[in-house]
Amino acid sequence: MPHKIDMFNCRSNNYKYIDDIFSSLSMGVLLIDEGGIIRYANNIWNVKTGLDVLSCVNKKYDDIFPWLEFKDILNKNNKIQYYKLNKEGNYFIECRALLNNKLVTGVICILHYQERCKSFCSLIEEYKHLDEEMNSILDSSYDCIWVSNEEGVTIRVNSAYERITGIKVKEVIGRKPKEMIKDGLYTSTVIDPVIEKKERMTIVNTTASGKKILVTATPILDENGNIRRVVTNIRDVSELTSLQKEIEMLTKKHEIELSILKGQDQDCKIVAHSKGMQEIIELVCRVSCVDSSIFITGESGVGKEVIARLIHRLSNRQEGPFIVINCGAIPESLIESELFGYEKGSFTGSSYSGKLGLFEIANRGTLFLDEIAELNMNMQVKLLRAIQERSVMRVGGTKPIKLDIRIIAATNKKVEEMIKQEKFREDLYYRINVIPINIPPLRTRKEEIPLLVKNILGEYNEKYKTNKSVTVKALDRLIEYDWPGNIRELSNIIERLAILTNSDEITYEDLPSYLRNNNNNNEKEINYSNGEKLIENIINNNISNIPDVLCWIEHKLLEIALDKGKTTRKAAKILGVNQSTVVRKMRKYREK
Repeated sequence: MPHKIDMFNCRSNNYKYIDDIFSSLSMGVLLIDEGGIIRYANNIWNVKTGLDVLSCVNKKYDDIFPWLEFKDILNKNNKIQYYKLNKEGNYFIECRALLNNKLVTGVICILHYQERCKSFCSLIEEYKHLDEEMNSILDSSYDCIWVSNEEGVTIRVNSAYERITGIKVKEVIGRKPKEMIKDGLYTSTVIDPVIEKKERMTIVNTTASGKKILVTATPILDENGNIRRVVTNIRDVSELTSLQKEIEMLTKKHEIELSILKGQDQDCKIVAHSKGMQEIIELVCRVSCVDSSIFITGESGVGKEVIARLIHRLSNRQEGPFIVINCGAIPESLIESELFGYEKGSFTGSSYSGKLGLFEIANRGTLFLDEIAELNMNMQVKLLRAIQERSVMRVGGTKPIKLDIRIIAATNKKVEEMIKQEKFREDLYYRINVIPINIPPLRTRKEEIPLLVKNILGEYNEKYKTNKSVTVKALDRLIEYDWPGNIRELSNIIERLAILTNSDEITYEDLPSYLRNNNNNNEKEINYSNGEKLIENIINNNISNIPDVLCWIEHKLLEIALDKGKTTRKAAKILGVNQSTVVRKMRKYREK
């Protein structure tokens, strides 16, 4: 046992000396030995507390003061201060450990009272509020914040610690890094080197669960350059990588969307100047990030495959394959083996080694089933199961093959009518029609034709090393035509003209005859000089030349709309037509 302080051993003159010291300081003092026995209390303590403590000397402190707790001081070998208010709250006790050779040999309790007590209570509340605020700030951080003292002992971690590391907070509080490494919680530490070198350091560490984390430790120094705290920031490397990929994908996605809407995207060759096409592009951008089945409908030649390719390009499967299957182009006898593949020796003439089906080839990518309505009912049943289960069974096989694919189907037929006629399975329709996309025909979005012509002609100019252009009159006729074959027909005509025209200008006369023959009215000479008389004749039921009357009325309406709207855009809105129509009509009447 270490040598105890004399005043704990006997009631000697030491107490008189102690009384004189503490009385001169107007301090109430209580001395308790390491066994919790009250050994001394001076007179001021008695006066201020109203307790006859002297009669309680040599008794257990918790028998006399049950509201005081000194166990956290008596049981630890370091210097601790402990504050406790009495029940009435009019004074508080400051407790300090008495040390001898670093061992706790007792406790001295100093009484504080009156105004100082109130000031102390206010200070305690302020510190409590600051501590709660600090905890809230640390816990709001998405990254882990780990605070250690000057010896590397963990004193605080925030709530993100368990989420990132998978380690319980109770396993690290009050422990040094080397102890945690020894227990297998970490493979290495950066805190000890930071304390040694007094500079910031970063390492990649591995937790017991195998998770990689990025650890950055920063020392906090006092005015003398000594370590006070080490603040460690921990980030999940996998989360950072995933977040970076997500940001890159979103950025690329938005760039593509903007370029399409501006008509500057050369890769997907989509023109989206009409309201209907802009809505489709926005829908495509929203649904590309999910794996739901998509059903694209529209007339032949509107660009269903182009939209499907755009969905794949914007999706997180863009690095995977994009497989196109034209269901109407594969013979019925071969469709199953082409889609699902076959095992070796399954049928006469089959490959000896077997063959992968197009479903398997599209694994981790996108499968585009074009003209799906061409499949017979028997094949529709097998296709339904493959889409529903996301697995296929090869012809001649016995085990299903699991697949990770996205299904996009398309058709130019009215599937709802085919269902009523029992030519298409209703359950397959609902399976593929999770997200419907209907592409409008070209005749309803004629404002896109000029840019389409420019893009298509530019493509063929580059392909055939030519420098063709289209005259205004020829372009007007291309805009007026209804294009039953849609963009495919337009592309066919432009390619033909790019090859067959002799000059670099494609004129009205170069257009196919069926385009020119439908435009006789536009070529007719129109006389507007007798417009008023024509109206009078109409009123008098004497209609002599209807085409001239209609042209004159159209011209007058244009003049009135332009005079009222001031611009071609506003005039088009007044007349309920496209701006390109107003511009074309103005040019026609100006030439006349």
